[in-house]
Amino acid sequence: MKDDIVELVSMSFLTILNVITTLIAAYSLILSKRSFEQTEKTLKLTENEQELRDIEKSLALFYFPLQDYIQIYLVIRKSMNIKDVDIEILQKELDKRNEKFKEMFKNVAPYRYLAEENTRREYEKLRILDYIFPNPYETSLLVDSLGKDVASKEIRRRELVKNINEVSKE
Repeated sequence: MKDDIVELVSMSFLTILNVITTLIAAYSLILSKRSFEQTEKTLKLTENEQELRDIEKSLALFYFPLQDYIQIYLVIRKSMNIKDVDIEILQKELDKRNEKFKEMFKNVAPYRYLAEENTRREYEKLRILDYIFPNPYETSLLVDSLGKDVASKEIRRRELVKNINEVSKE
């Protein structure tokens, strides 16, 4: 009988230890799951923030400066079509400005890797032609490509900001 009591106590003790061990394992599993979810959330937030920085960098260093250059070019090109303009005076002014424009165009060259493939291809075509826009058709190809890229990047930028704000609130 004494052996039965000892055996009962030892089985009870082992059962209690097993229950405690199971509870500790379950609690550990819950903590691991929470940690994993937090890590996933942090990773998603980091990825979104990095993509947002990349988009903003490409807009600031390539797209916006190139758009500015093109806008200046188009204004000058339009002024060349005015009938009452003294062509010699206009040509002298264009010659002075052309060096500045070439410099502006060259300044975005190191950042062309930030451009989408089609825009980079159109940019390269014009860059090879000594940083000038040879005709309105080629200019319009670059303008169209730039416009599409900037619009899609702006949309994606807004989505990322929204996602970042939502993830940060959780």
